[in-house]
Amino acid sequence: MSTIELKAQIHDYVERLEDEVFVQAIHTILGTHIASTSENVKGYNMDGTAQFSSVEEMKTELDRRVASAKQGNFVSVEELRQKYKSWTKPTE
Repeated sequence: MSTIELKAQIHDYVERLEDEVFVQAIHTILGTHIASTSENVKGYNMDGTAQFSSVEEMKTELDRRVASAKQGNFVSVEELRQKYKSWTKPTE
């Protein structure tokens, strides 16, 4: 079942509920989930954790990285090729 279909079905289920306490419980669960995931994440690390929480934070970090690269803090293609060769050597 697709996400759209699931949302429609959930909406239908909620519309049929008569138990006010259960509706409040669902509301609390959804509200808590939305509040915890609605941060304005602008990027993620390789492990899936949030990297930037605002556009300003992202721009500041990217500006810092560009400045660092302009100062020569990077790995050349040739250096990367040499490192890659050591990664692909068979182990004994």
